[in-house]
Amino acid sequence: TQQDCQSFVEHCVMDCGGHMDYAGSNDRFRHTVPVCEIKNGKPLGTLLPGDLLFIHAFDGGEPDKYRADGLGNASHVGIYCGVNGVEVAHSSASRGRVAPSTLKNAWTHARRAKEIDSGMDVSADSGGDVTSSTGTSEKGGARNMQYVKVLTPDGAGVHAREAPKDSAIWKYTAPDGTVLPVVSMSGDYYKVMYKGKGRYVSRFYVQECAADGGRVAPQAQVTSAADGGGFDDLAALDQRVAELERLAAEQSERISALEGRVNADNRLPNKQMEGSI
Repeated sequence: TQQDCQSFVEHCVMDCGGHMDYAGSNDRFRHTVPVCEIKNGKPLGTLLPGDLLFIHAFDGGEPDKYRADGLGNASHVGIYCGVNGVEVAHSSASRGRVAPSTLKNAWTHARRAKEIDSGMDVSADSGGDVTSSTGTSEKGGARNMQYVKVLTPDGAGVHAREAPKDSAIWKYTAPDGTVLPVVSMSGDYYKVMYKGKGRYVSRFYVQECAADGGRVAPQAQVTSAADGGGFDDLAALDQRVAELERLAAEQSERISALEGRVNADNRLPNKQMEGSI
């Protein structure tokens, strides 16, 4: 059976183990925080998978109970997927089924819901980033996104762990060159969004970068949620690489010494046998 747009969003959330219960797209719109507007099919900010997309206008089409707040009519909602060709998934009334969409298909606003774990700190019930019909503007809690790019000495990629510690389990390895949006820091770990979930990568195997993977100024810092401080990640990475190279050289020397001892031990019985003949 056909689902309306909000029911489809709620169905997706429940499939992932969450809960959501709102009375349509206008209700949903008023219980989210703004991310950015979408102009001519291009977001004026950074979208994350799971962000909600709305078709919004001041056309008087909102239910009567919402007209006093001046926030307009959010007539449709979909889910941003971030996949080429299927940027958006939504329940399409014209097609009578769930259908793919792109950002060019009339979407006007991207917003973030507290029920969907994007790794961001989402406060509840923010009116919007839209300018109301009364001329006032309300701002939500989305912040500027920072990024890191995976860069490992051996090119093997970095483990995306479930917790910020070396012993934490990991399911995925982010390949070298992968650009990851940063949520926060915890000790020597960045919390990043990877494979649709907040995961942790060691700061020693990534470097701060721009959204397109380009380098940023060395003074750029990501603030640690734990201590309120930051660090120059490029300098830290260089230091860590030098340390790994030193450890690798020491290990190589140990291996060579052990091989020499093994070879000597293997030759010893032969020499003893030759002397006894």
